[in-house]
Amino acid sequence: MQTLVLCLMVAVSLSTLLKLSLATLRVRWITFALCALFVGLAWPWAVEQSKTQIEAWLANPDLMRDTAVVLSIDVAFLLAYCWGTTKAPAKPFQQIYVAQNRYSVLLRKLWRGLLAIYPGLLIFPVLFSLEVSTIFFLPGVDFALVAWGLAAIVAVAFVGFGWVLEFLLPERELRLELLFLLNLLIGILGVIATVNGRTAVEGVGNVDFLSLLAVVALFVVFALIGFFWSRRKTSSANTRVGQ
Repeated sequence: MQTLVLCLMVAVSLSTLLKLSLATLRVRWITFALCALFVGLAWPWAVEQSKTQIEAWLANPDLMRDTAVVLSIDVAFLLAYCWGTTKAPAKPFQQIYVAQNRYSVLLRKLWRGLLAIYPGLLIFPVLFSLEVSTIFFLPGVDFALVAWGLAAIVAVAFVGFGWVLEFLLPERELRLELLFLLNLLIGILGVIATVNGRTAVEGVGNVDFLSLLAVVALFVVFALIGFFWSRRKTSSANTRVGQ
């Protein structure tokens, strides 16, 4: 379990660095400063932790499920950013149709702006865990000195690794694709960490064909509704362009 959590922490750190490499310089420096301040100011809570308590947290299924919910939300935001960034441009008649709805355009701009500045919240638990491990590794040293020293190292490391990523992966599209795949991996690791060797549903030996047919029927019905609704919107947009 500890190995799985360690892999998850490494993946989250790499995902944050990839996301920041796609952001503007202002967002990068603000995020670096927030991470450094978090590490420097969190030492009073870090010194209260113990290895036994951390192991108890990892073995607590309720806490792991709550953590998986936060992880899923974080992954969903980053996947939405990847999807929105790589979305194909709209056709001319679609642009005219969308431009008439000002509230929709405003909400879309706000949503894209939020996704652009969102660095990911999972990096803060990772930094807190790193701070706790560093304090355990350096007994007898002033806690505040360890915390602020680690904060400076984290800030420099973030800047350095960000430049290394941009040097190794100069293509923005490649970094975006890697961010997408990495967050899929984080989601899978989160599910595995939540299960923790147990299955939530017992296996069955028979198949309920009536339930299966009901699910297939619902899928077909809603697929047809979506298809005809899309055709109707497209035809109405073409009519607007023709006028």
